[in-house]
Amino acid sequence: MNGFHCGAYSTAYSSPGFEPPLCCPFTLCENRSVRNYAVVIHEDPQGGFWAEVHALPGCYSQGETIDELKQNIREAIAGVLEVLKEEGRGPDSTVQILDVAV
Repeated sequence: MNGFHCGAYSTAYSSPGFEPPLCCPFTLCENRSVRNYAVVIHEDPQGGFWAEVHALPGCYSQGETIDELKQNIREAIAGVLEVLKEEGRGPDSTVQILDVAV
């Protein structure tokens, strides 16, 4: 079974004739359209957090906790990407993220 991936292992198995272990009855499905976006998180002085995605203008979200914010910003990213797709556009490719150690 090509491309089999088990969460209990750190390797994807692609050997001909490989049979997945019974504990892991799923296969790895590749989603080549998945992209990573840099999310800038801010603490709100009045409580909670808010985040923005510079590569997706207008993409903002908020949450009372970091976990809630993560869920909300994922939904916001998905929504912005859907609108961009409907409009025949893509993310802003001119945004560059620089990680600087000082």
